[in-house]
Amino acid sequence: MIGITSVYFQGNMVVPTSYPIAGHIPYWMLDRFGFLEDCANSKTQIIELKLGKPAYLLNNHEDIKYVLETNYTSYSKNARLSDRQGKRLFGEGIQTQYGSEHRQQRRQVQPAFMRRTIASFAPQIVRAVEDRLSSWNSQAEISIVREITQLVNCVLGQVLFGLNFARQDSAFGNAILRRRRQVNEQFGLRIPFTRFLKIGRNSLDSQTLQQMEEKVERMIRERHRNPLQYCDLLSTLVQLRSENNNPISNKQLRDEVLATTGGYETIAAVVIWTIYSLAQHPQVEDNFSREISQIIGNRLPTA
Repeated sequence: MIGITSVYFQGNMVVPTSYPIAGHIPYWMLDRFGFLEDCANSKTQIIELKLGKPAYLLNNHEDIKYVLETNYTSYSKNARLSDRQGKRLFGEGIQTQYGSEHRQQRRQVQPAFMRRTIASFAPQIVRAVEDRLSSWNSQAEISIVREITQLVNCVLGQVLFGLNFARQDSAFGNAILRRRRQVNEQFGLRIPFTRFLKIGRNSLDSQTLQQMEEKVERMIRERHRNPLQYCDLLSTLVQLRSENNNPISNKQLRDEVLATTGGYETIAAVVIWTIYSLAQHPQVEDNFSREISQIIGNRLPTA
């Protein structure tokens, strides 16, 4: 999610075959993963993707390093983070900031993501997994995509807010899933005029987001009143102080924690594809199960 302000690339730029006016959009709409795989397999180092606005696929690790590490100050974040809908979704947290403001906010919240802090959430994660496993019947067929997505969302609820999305707080959990869909649409391919077909749903999404913000703000106030009563990431963030020893504002806390709710999808994808890959390689799966039994035994896992 970057926009080019200054650029130097090694290698030659080769533009793949594209349609007049439509560019690469037909490929993207019909089979985006196949299209990107074909681009990557072409061995072309830099490919211009004609998807409405200039976009580039980098296949060379040195070019990727140049953009993300060596010369990252020459690039800005995607404008969709800061347009009207982007600000509505992300506020003014770390995700939307860059430069000195990003560094300052990152230093403020970094202690909440230290290894020791994250390891302290292991009991909540184990409880969420145990709760989900207890609902499975070993003789029944399940949708692993739906189950793992729901499981990771429940883990997120426990770690971030100390909430049980599988039971009394399911409405808030569903709202997080709806917000993630909004994020996907914000950074997805935009086809002219389709936004007019979503006017009713956009109103519902806006209402959902407002309800989420209000609930998170209530939880922040509660943790200010009773800082030692909770053991979750939100409580940890509330107790952080800035460099001049002032508490982080409630608005920034709200923006940071709502931005963090988007992390469940990538974790779920890793777990789902791991399960799929193990199912394709029974010998590896057997070795994996045996190793778990040797290390864990009958006890519950720890961090």
